Amino acid sequence: MVLAAQTLYILASTNACNLLSQVGSEYEGMRVTFLEKTKEDKNSGNKEHLINIIARCGGKVGMLQKEALSGNLVTHFQSLVQSHFEIADITMAFANLFVEKDEQELAR
Repeated sequence: MVLAAQTLYILASTNACNLLSQVGSEYEGMRVTFLEKTKEDKNSGNKEHLINIIARCGGKVGMLQKEALSGNLVTHFQSLVQSHFEIADITMAFANLFVEKDEQELAR
């Protein structure tokens, strides 16, 4: 998944894309683009497309870090991203964003 300024790109299986697309392809100005996994080229076309999108967005990437990645697609794509772009760990920023707020924080 790549979140750009106005579009969310989701790389998934055909079944997952079909299921998720039922929700819609736009929400409050944010477009959602589904990229279906391809076995013929091991997703190289999709990965190249996503790398180009990241480059057009400025080349900095915020990643939600996870201890152990699973699957060849995820590990290979992460190594591609790390070799081309500046990476920032945004895990704590998202954790703080979604943490429950008390009344004083909500009033600000």
